[in-house]
Amino acid sequence: MRNKALILLACGVVLSLTFSYFELALGFSALGIFILQLSYLIKVRRIISGVLPLVFALGTIFCWVMGFLGCLYLLPNTDFLIGRHTLLTMVLLNIALLGGFMGTMFSFSFVWKTPEAEKTSPLSESSVVKGLLVTLAILVAWISISYVGGILTARANLGSFLNPDSILYFTSALSAVQYLFFFFLGAYMKEPAFSKRNIIIILILIASGLLFALPGGRSTTVRILFVFLSGVLFSNLKLKNLKIMTVFFGFFAIAILFTIGYVRSYGDFQERTVPQRIDILVSVIRDHQPLYNNQYDNPLYSIFTRIAEPSGQVVIDNVGEAKTYAGFINFDRISYLYTPKFIDEDKPSLDDGPERLYLDYNVPFDEFTSSPITLLADSYARWGYVGVFAIPFILSFLLATIGRILYSLQNKLLGIFLIFYFMSICFSMYTMSILGLINMLFYIFIRDFLVISLVILVTTPRDKGSLFVEDSTI
Repeated sequence: MRNKALILLACGVVLSLTFSYFELALGFSALGIFILQLSYLIKVRRIISGVLPLVFALGTIFCWVMGFLGCLYLLPNTDFLIGRHTLLTMVLLNIALLGGFMGTMFSFSFVWKTPEAEKTSPLSESSVVKGLLVTLAILVAWISISYVGGILTARANLGSFLNPDSILYFTSALSAVQYLFFFFLGAYMKEPAFSKRNIIIILILIASGLLFALPGGRSTTVRILFVFLSGVLFSNLKLKNLKIMTVFFGFFAIAILFTIGYVRSYGDFQERTVPQRIDILVSVIRDHQPLYNNQYDNPLYSIFTRIAEPSGQVVIDNVGEAKTYAGFINFDRISYLYTPKFIDEDKPSLDDGPERLYLDYNVPFDEFTSSPITLLADSYARWGYVGVFAIPFILSFLLATIGRILYSLQNKLLGIFLIFYFMSICFSMYTMSILGLINMLFYIFIRDFLVISLVILVTTPRDKGSLFVEDSTI
């Protein structure tokens, strides 16, 4: 299978070069690097513990192959130009993916005790039911805090109601548990596929997806769908039904992407109340009508430009022409990593991407939305080609090592859930600045690990062997 895929990609490269589509040829070669990384993990039988860097690579490809090439080849008729130095960008992409692949291999070259075969098994129903009850209670508490605090209608300007210098702001750590609820919800599925239980679960998931789209974002909704499907791996549902469900919720995720794209073009959406936002969502879904009558009403434009993150290309274009690099600018902020803002009101934002885009590259941002600098562009802006290779190398090494440590935990439910939970975050790491990535790895990951570990220890029995049934249907 691997060889056939590589042959097809090689044919794509040759055909693209024949017709002078050089960026497309580099897109095919980037896919080839990803196939090699996937094949390596399958060969060493570490697909679960090695999935974090693999998903990071997949997210990078999602942005710079699907989104970027979509903008380049499908949007010229809208008078949109993705950038000036598009060939340079695709070269940088291949360098970054190669660095990530080598970082993954480097991590697995270190040998410590790991199981010979990695596999999943269904969770016992008693463990799932207890997990659902505990996490549901926390989820209800979190949604209540979100509603009272204005988070359900705030999106980026969370501080309008819960200021970062407030102790209550740190209740946001509970948001990690909401994903654990949907993991257990997926694990609660059972045969037959369209049983009454499963239909109720699917309706709960769809309603939740719409609820978490109310702030005007899509990432939370997509993430709970992803974690839910990960939980289905630990249910008694057969593999063929899991595939059908994955396709169904894949279309649901796409529908959310389009719907929120339309809704956010409504200029005052962020000022609406929760009932008003629900009315807008329902009207867009029912009537399929754009709300603002501008270029965002073009589905291809709204989707491809959102995936490609053109702000990253602005950085690459400017740095490629100026040949000046930012180096370790703002790295002094790392000293504030573990300092709560209610202790130091002058604590600067660790993620310097939006402000550098605004100050150095004239990319605007406001309270409701901002453009990411992207990891690829920030690596290039700081250290050139060396940074583009080194940052994915280091990140993939760390992610693979984290995956190995988590899979080796004695509490298998804790380790495997954390892998799937972090996997949903790794997919969007391509949007982060380097400082934002440091904050994610060394603060948010640790915070979520502690919160989720506490909940798992409460919900699981002391006898770790009773967590799983013996025979797996997956």
